[in-house]
Amino acid sequence: MQKAHGKVRLNWVTEKYDTNIVRTLNAAGRAGKYSEEVWKTATGKTSRELGDAWKKAREKCLGIEPKKRTPAEEKSPATKPR
Repeated sequence: MQKAHGKVRLNWVTEKYDTNIVRTLNAAGRAGKYSEEVWKTATGKTSRELGDAWKKAREKCLGIEPKKRTPAEEKSPATKPR
């Protein structure tokens, strides 16, 4: 299931941010230069930021209300969303 979500998310990034992201990631990986900076340079966002944006977009599309967090959850690094 995780791979399927990854493919859908990568397709979403391709459509919203960079039509060449797959080629860019592939080239960086083959050259041994893959890093978070590749995502940031190509899209202006980190992979985590892109994942969060994708999740919000999917929730909106599906009509799902995001879970409201308590003030204690906001302060705890263990409960912060990815």
